Amino acid sequence: MVDKRLAMTDLIYRSIDTISKEQSLPILHSIRVDSTVQKATRSKKFLQDFDPKCKAVEDYRIATDQLLDHLKEQLDGKQLTFAETR
Repeated sequence: MVDKRLAMTDLIYRSIDTISKEQSLPILHSIRVDSTVQKATRSKKFLQDFDPKCKAVEDYRIATDQLLDHLKEQLDGKQLTFAETR
């Protein structure tokens, strides 16, 4: 979860960006800090069940879509490589 109000957040973002570029790794969409997350945790409910329209759930959806797209691209690339070796 990301709290952009904290000074360390910018430093960490820069570090992650550097590592991402060096290692050719994608950076997923950040998950914003939302008071709904703490409320859902206190009530021992899944965030999606507690408030499906909160910003954090929206961020999780975006990050999940990005991850799935990335994994599909990798899988497609491996299938091409496998088919070429036959």
